[in-house]
Amino acid sequence: MELILEELQKIAQEIRSSTLGFQKRKPGKQYLFVNSSRCQGYLWYFLTPDGEPSGVDYPAIKGYVENLEFISTQRRNKETSKLRITLNCGEAEYILETGAQTQFCKGILAAIAALTPAELMEPLTIAPSAGESENVIFANVYRRGKPVFAPYNDEAGSDRSVTDWRAIAIKAIENVRKVNGD
Repeated sequence: MELILEELQKIAQEIRSSTLGFQKRKPGKQYLFVNSSRCQGYLWYFLTPDGEPSGVDYPAIKGYVENLEFISTQRRNKETSKLRITLNCGEAEYILETGAQTQFCKGILAAIAALTPAELMEPLTIAPSAGESENVIFANVYRRGKPVFAPYNDEAGSDRSVTDWRAIAIKAIENVRKVNGD
């Protein structure tokens, strides 16, 4: 029992001493899009009130994952599927949106599916990183400053079986729902 109390005290201290989110934005809901082709030189961006992309200078965002959902929407006159990740960052709520078939989406889903609901009660840090192609962005997910190791395989014919993304997505969504009482 004493070990549990000590661990909870460590977690509480870490939460009190950490800064969540970007902090230079107004309170309330903010949409953050992950896509390097819309805002040259940036991996993610906000939309200005007139709909223009505005690059985000921060390399990472830290917050509590409150929701994961897939949506179907229109973008540039095409029907497309997106993953939305809702992060509670204290005064602001950020909704990260990325393509449902992107490497960023896969990295987020694999990491969240690899964590337990208890681990998801702590804030995660999410940092995009550029791939070799300008259209590829990977998701680096950290818990307590350490990377969440969640390997996956997209290559048929390799030594490992191909990742079942439907099962991974279901597990990730279930983990987040368990934490948030949904």
